[in-house]
Amino acid sequence: MSELRHISRREFLKRTGQAGGGLVLALTFTAGCGRAGPGPASQGAASVAPNVYVNVRNDGIVEIICHRSEMGQGIRTCLPQIIADEMDADWDRIELIQALGDAKYGDQNTDGSTSIRNDSAAELEAPSEAPFKSREDYRYIGKSMDTIDGFAFTTGQAIYGIDTVLPDMLYASIERCPASGGTVVSVDDTKARAVSGVLDVIKLPDPTSPLLFNVLGGVAVLASNTWAAQKGREALQIEWDRGANGAHESVAYRQALVKSVTSQGNPVLTRGDAAAAFKTAKSVHEAVYYAPYLSQAPMEPPAAIARITEDGGCEAWACTQNPQAAQDTVAATLGIDKEKVKVHVTLLGGGFGRKSKAR
Repeated sequence: MSELRHISRREFLKRTGQAGGGLVLALTFTAGCGRAGPGPASQGAASVAPNVYVNVRNDGIVEIICHRSEMGQGIRTCLPQIIADEMDADWDRIELIQALGDAKYGDQNTDGSTSIRNDSAAELEAPSEAPFKSREDYRYIGKSMDTIDGFAFTTGQAIYGIDTVLPDMLYASIERCPASGGTVVSVDDTKARAVSGVLDVIKLPDPTSPLLFNVLGGVAVLASNTWAAQKGREALQIEWDRGANGAHESVAYRQALVKSVTSQGNPVLTRGDAAAAFKTAKSVHEAVYYAPYLSQAPMEPPAAIARITEDGGCEAWACTQNPQAAQDTVAATLGIDKEKVKVHVTLLGGGFGRKSKAR
């Protein structure tokens, strides 16, 4: 069993410098909350950068780079609390910078509530020449503090993936098959193209089985603004092949499930005599519980924006829980090297795991 050890500021700087890309102490700073690129620490010769996550600028500002995604869970606050406490840094002189999707940051998938529990620093050898910082000396760890992004969240200043705007960008709205896994038989886009602002209509690749988190297919309408894209989408005339799920009906599905769980099964593991226990029990309480379909519906739907760069690469902004996976997906889709794909992480309006899967 791993034990979380508390190391001194001096030892922290020493050992994190040695740990390199394996250390996951970090924090992200999105374009919606401040500067999105490398700070002056990367430019000033007098700055100290013990690893890829921390820069101490020559003006005393401590820059903390975060490789994790903020979706309301407060990771952009609790991670710098840990680093600032270990460094004895002044909280008012901390600056957060959003990390791009990059393998040098180690695992960037913000999923399963593991951002702190899977901290590689816990596996470092405990120092013997320097004492641990005592818990009573903690300034930030375990303390109630204002969420760094709270003001932006509550005043509408936060920038999420769906809020990102680039010069001369196009907007896309996609019509999906009503049945999961269905495909397009034919599409008449005449009326859609007649909508003012609509620039193009594109049939997406058909979904493949198993669906998992692969593309869902459909027809995309590209326009100069969201209203035109949505109105053009409404004007599409599509004939669908609804596929294997076309005849799916929720009542019949529920009945099949209930029948399945109430029928005699084949035990895989038997301990004791359950049948005898039921027969000899003074009273037996029996119930069947059924959970209906639930919509995986965060406040912000999955959203992203991308542009092709002059060197044949791609730069993207996305409300993603896993920027490296997004980087891989974009590279594979465009047929280019992943090193030519730059993924910026915006704030996420909820995620619930869905946004850890690039599609």
